[in-house]
Amino acid sequence: MRNQFHPYLIYFSLFLLLWDLGFKHSASVHAYILVAYFGIIIASFLFEIADFFKLAKRDKWKPFLRGILPFLTLISVGFSLFQGLEFTTSMNNSSALFVANVILLLSIEIGLFSDRLYSKKNIKPSIVLAGSFIFLIIVGTVLLKLPKATT
Repeated sequence: MRNQFHPYLIYFSLFLLLWDLGFKHSASVHAYILVAYFGIIIASFLFEIADFFKLAKRDKWKPFLRGILPFLTLISVGFSLFQGLEFTTSMNNSSALFVANVILLLSIEIGLFSDRLYSKKNIKPSIVLAGSFIFLIIVGTVLLKLPKATT
């Protein structure tokens, strides 16, 4: 089930991150973005729990480590709600954790993609180094083209 929905979760989280950090929006739209971040984190945490119970004992450390940050984020939001703060206020207090979770989710997907890519083919290290620089240049160019990146 994770293999079916996880790529869509990654694409949605990337779109959401670019929309949040790259474009100007109102406070109500920002509240919707934070709710979407919260949904992504809950889905990610549930996928990691499912993987933890499904995998063999020697492989349980991977979903455990991937699930720590979403768990801490959910605890942080829950603690803010328990203190009596409004939902949007507690979401705003945890917005940095939401962005960190999305970046973690994207990093995991990039790592899984590179494992699949390099395990099938014999690629020279020089090509990997050059390809990583080209990838970073393209990503930097796209980020600089966003409207919020210009003055």
